[in-house]
Amino acid sequence: GNVSISNTDIAALTARTTGAGNAGEIKISSNSMDVTSTFDQATFFFPVIDTHTSGSGNAGNVTINTGNLTVTGDPSGASFFIDSGTSGPTPGRGGDISITAKTIDFETTGINTGNLFAFFLDQGGAGTAGNVTINAEKFQMNFSQIVTDSNDFVTPVGTAGDITIAAREVDLFASGLSTTAYNHSGNIRITADQFIATESQIQAITTFRSGGEIRITGNVIEFREGSNIASSTMADGDAGPIIISASDHVAFLESSPGGRPGGIFNNSFGDRGSLGNAGDVVITTPNLQLTGGTRINTTTASSGRGGNVTINADSISISGENSGFEIESLFNLGTTQSSGIYTRTIGGNCTGPCGNAGNISITTGSLTMGSGAQINSGTSSNGQGGNIKITP
Repeated sequence: GNVSISNTDIAALTARTTGAGNAGEIKISSNSMDVTSTFDQATFFFPVIDTHTSGSGNAGNVTINTGNLTVTGDPSGASFFIDSGTSGPTPGRGGDISITAKTIDFETTGINTGNLFAFFLDQGGAGTAGNVTINAEKFQMNFSQIVTDSNDFVTPVGTAGDITIAAREVDLFASGLSTTAYNHSGNIRITADQFIATESQIQAITTFRSGGEIRITGNVIEFREGSNIASSTMADGDAGPIIISASDHVAFLESSPGGRPGGIFNNSFGDRGSLGNAGDVVITTPNLQLTGGTRINTTTASSGRGGNVTINADSISISGENSGFEIESLFNLGTTQSSGIYTRTIGGNCTGPCGNAGNISITTGSLTMGSGAQINSGTSSNGQGGNIKITP
């Protein structure tokens, strides 16, 4: 039959652990499932389903099999659908989450398998986050997020979990997927016939060890109004690659209404170490379009090299500029506002010689560069500029 759950400020289903023993699992099987959370300011973070660990035992896994799943949170507070994450000084592993449904609709809610709650409450809790796997015909997220982050500024540790999504349609609006961690960012893999992201972000930021890959495979893939993918490194770990394959087209369309640039960002910042390389970007599609200041940017500001960009497309169109936005380091190494492809080396956080710029390799039958477009593999540091190769 049908399952309906409503809660206010406290979890409705709990299977937590505060000790050395592992938490139990929560499994739900139903014809449909409807979940609603409300917030009366008694607490800020609270989930509907809570299997997290604050001890050395592992958090519990959560498995849901249903027809239509609808989850609605309260926009006035951070109400999450599931927390199988970690907290405390020496936590166990975060729990894995698996959801299988015909349709999934998340509204102002989220999933956490890492130390997101503990991080914002200054409770440490970085360890190994759980994985999230979602299978559906249609998956929609509005003002929602899936987070497997694991970070601790005091004790720099943490390994993020993976996020895997398979659906015929994936639609993100003002939402995010994040697998950021100090040690190792998790993989993000999305397979969809149609993938549309609007004012949304996908990120896997690493610091000390190599990051996971972001891979999106589909027919139609569009990032609209400042939506972006970031797989960068802050220190000595190499950023993971970003791989996109679409059988119809890939499009990065316009900046956000507030001016944030959209596109792909795979940079080496060197904030906490200067040896990490920016990740490579590979795009394969019949048609690629970048407009309104959107960009592919694998610039390095460190001693690590800039990432290589490889594009195979029948036609490529680049045009337009972004204007009037506040500079954000994660999305704007340098002062560039033009749509385009950038694999530069700009220095600023180098230990010894700065890294070389990445190379750009484009194979296409048609390349159109309109007003404001750029392809730039230059250097403003002591690192060497990269090669640009365009072949039919």
